[in-house]
Amino acid sequence: MNQVPTLPEELQHGDFLAGSMNSPYNLPTEQIGYQEVYFAFIDVLGYRSLLMKHRDEAPRIIFQIMRQVHDFCSTTYKQIRMKILSDSILVWSENSSVVHIWSVLNVIELIRNQFLKNGLFLRGAVAKGKSFVHQDIIVSPALSRAYELESKICKVPRILIDDGLQKLACADLRRDPGGAEFLFWKGVALICNSWIFKRDFDDRVILHPFSGLEGYTVVQTGKPSSYVHGDKIPDTETMAKMRAEGIGSLNAFRGQIIQNMEKSRNNIEVYEKFRYLAQKFDEVLSERAIPPSELQKILD
Repeated sequence: MNQVPTLPEELQHGDFLAGSMNSPYNLPTEQIGYQEVYFAFIDVLGYRSLLMKHRDEAPRIIFQIMRQVHDFCSTTYKQIRMKILSDSILVWSENSSVVHIWSVLNVIELIRNQFLKNGLFLRGAVAKGKSFVHQDIIVSPALSRAYELESKICKVPRILIDDGLQKLACADLRRDPGGAEFLFWKGVALICNSWIFKRDFDDRVILHPFSGLEGYTVVQTGKPSSYVHGDKIPDTETMAKMRAEGIGSLNAFRGQIIQNMEKSRNNIEVYEKFRYLAQKFDEVLSERAIPPSELQKILD
């Protein structure tokens, strides 16, 4: 009687066979097709430098950054998906409801800030369009559009928002008596800030460069970042402390930009990217009417 040979550990039955009934790719035909989604393609700038600097520690650093983002999103943004492929990050929604524009942008802010804490800057774009994603298969005109914007138009560390998305996101926003903006969706009032959309030097709409930065909202508004009209504002001493912490956070961020500018003086292409960020930083803070005395603390 012939015995079935025992396979080595490295091999499993079916490794060389396709079409198993248990295959995750056995989707019914009617489930294979496009959906309208919001898709972001993001490039991590300085990725190769990170690999060289941290060497064998690089996987752990990237893993920890994305795990923090994933842990937050798994409870707060359950219909947003992410995938990181070397120096490219993909973020997409599972459908095209208007609330998911805001969700995708919020997740991008979170990713951007986590990388920023590790001295890394991002460049990318967000687009709306058709997409099919299943397991490791991505067929997506929306992704192609986002990649086209990032690779051909973006040029500097910014997140481009494709034409029409700002209008779509802000069409149904309402303001309360205190000026806070809300999106009413399925009976729930969601806090949204239309100022996160900003026109850049080439008239392209971008995601506000510092909208998710720790301390920015406190310095800008004089209120806690989580403040909703009707909330009790903390006492003067607490607010002064929060504001000081916000200025410190912004100052540290600007310091990172200047440090990178100094390091890259011999590489004009990289230098110009950080010079753009420095100019944008000063421009944004000035136009948000921060008191001159506090602005000077940041710019000193």
